[in-house]
Amino acid sequence: MKVHPIPAENAQQVDVVGERFYRAAMERIVGTPPLNMAVIQPTPVILKREPTNAHDPLAVAVVIQGEIVGHLSADDAAHFAPELDRVEAAGAVALVQGTLWCKTTDEGLMSNVRLQIPRDWVFDGFIDDAEYVATPGATTKPKRFRGPWFIVLMVVVLELIFLPYPVNVILALLTFSAGAFTLGIVKLRNQKRSE
Repeated sequence: MKVHPIPAENAQQVDVVGERFYRAAMERIVGTPPLNMAVIQPTPVILKREPTNAHDPLAVAVVIQGEIVGHLSADDAAHFAPELDRVEAAGAVALVQGTLWCKTTDEGLMSNVRLQIPRDWVFDGFIDDAEYVATPGATTKPKRFRGPWFIVLMVVVLELIFLPYPVNVILALLTFSAGAFTLGIVKLRNQKRSE
């Protein structure tokens, strides 16, 4: 695939919209994180024009690992569409750095994608080969945030510091055991759900 990497110098954060309509695509990319645990990872993102989009002829799709995961807002699409048209006329697609955030809640997978694009970006004609961008699964799976383990360990440390001996040791062992058991059950439940 021919790509034009958009430089990150002087980049500003651009929020993607409509991610909720692409939950199935996001699950194919990141899987199903454990309930209430966040997944955050930088990821390469392709911007692809959709001139036949029924809602907006200037629409710009946001693509990760070959899956559409959202769109640029109408204002951002109108701003970047002329340069993206020039990139596609040159036989390429625009490649930007994005940050992917996902979290599984009781209502399902919630996600957000943010891009780093300079507002004054202008296509300079540079095109590169990047076969890895189009290959599903080529980027590594995002790492899960280990928040619950951090909380368990902090409680254990605080018990060891502030409670008198031997109560502190007994409570620390009980807290760690209960935390490990609970998190293990949650992990098994989520593995069965994803099978």
